[in-house]
Amino acid sequence: MHHLLAGFKALFSDDMMISSDACRRACGGAGYSSNAGFTEIIQNSTPIPTYEGDNIVMTLQAARYLFKLLKKAQAGKSLPFPFDYIMTMPELMKVKNQANTATEALDLKMLMGAMAVRAGKHMQLTMGEFVKSTQPDKVKDNDVFAQDKLQMVRAHFRYMNVSIFVQEVQNNNFKDTRITELMLDLARLHMLKDLSKDCGYVYAAGYFGTRALKSMYEAADVLCKRLRP
Repeated sequence: MHHLLAGFKALFSDDMMISSDACRRACGGAGYSSNAGFTEIIQNSTPIPTYEGDNIVMTLQAARYLFKLLKKAQAGKSLPFPFDYIMTMPELMKVKNQANTATEALDLKMLMGAMAVRAGKHMQLTMGEFVKSTQPDKVKDNDVFAQDKLQMVRAHFRYMNVSIFVQEVQNNNFKDTRITELMLDLARLHMLKDLSKDCGYVYAAGYFGTRALKSMYEAADVLCKRLRP
């Protein structure tokens, strides 16, 4: 529970700050007016990344449990949802050359696979170098691998965020049957935007084909047109 709360608190409050400012700037000059409402939103939200624990500290605390999960998976022990994706990493890393068209880039399973592969590649490289290092554990934790651990844990929580969301949407019996697909389209758009900003490790794993980034931009345009009405 501490792992989930610490990691998601850091992820969501950071995203909230960035997104609030992006919305404010999207309003142009009107965004500076108090009538736009951003003054109160930003004033109230600015301290949240520090409330209940600084986000960097929270993320590094979440890293401890992730290391334990990785060791369990390597020992062949089963992991419960939402951590079970870690056990599928060897198979996922074998998948290559995805998202070469906009249609492929809209595939929910492919997008979730890309999010998982990004997290998995971070884990593979960080854990591998961490184990090889001969530095004392405290030095490795606080100096040598601190930034690598931050990126690894953030990628891990970004995958778990969409994984939990998609499962909840698919398991929910909405009265209006259109809601399920609309919510899944929002998940697709969220993943496309996220991956288009940070997909280096997905390419490094070979999961994406050479045209994947262009395909993701095209797929995002399709989704925006589909969702706007």
